[in-house]
Amino acid sequence: MMKTDSSIDIHQLVSKLKNEDQKYSNLSRRMQVMYMVLIPVYLFLIIVHIIDGSSGFEILSSICFLLGMVSFAVLFHNYHKEYKLVDYSQPTVLMLKKAVNRYQPITKRTIWTIPGILFIGAGLSLKTSLGETIIIQVIFWVSMVLAIFIGLLWWKKRYKPIRDSALAMLRELEN
Repeated sequence: MMKTDSSIDIHQLVSKLKNEDQKYSNLSRRMQVMYMVLIPVYLFLIIVHIIDGSSGFEILSSICFLLGMVSFAVLFHNYHKEYKLVDYSQPTVLMLKKAVNRYQPITKRTIWTIPGILFIGAGLSLKTSLGETIIIQVIFWVSMVLAIFIGLLWWKKRYKPIRDSALAMLRELEN
């Protein structure tokens, strides 16, 4: 059994990574399915708005929501695929480097959440009057900041220890 000076067992770490990757893959899949269910709902709403002769703002609002749902469905599809297809048979150093990258709280791939959030924010703005828009946007953006804060706290509690263990093991193997 390979142990480091900090008594990290590579087999325990890999087992923990496999377990967390599987959980994250399953969560991503459920989120993808949820957004895939919402896509036809918003398509239906767009058709209803067009048939009813709704204002261009109502139609545009629904299109923004639809684009937000598509954006998140694609994002979660990619996350699901990434976590499901992790190759643990790669050389240990490479596998650990990829694990460290997967468990970073903010990466290039998280930037892809921005379009979905902006589309939903735009959809909320187009749906309401100016006075209501300000209130709704404040609530929406405060909710987004709060969600990011909670997400970072969750990462710190749940995923940072895994990333830190992988980093420690990686440093030891590279020395």
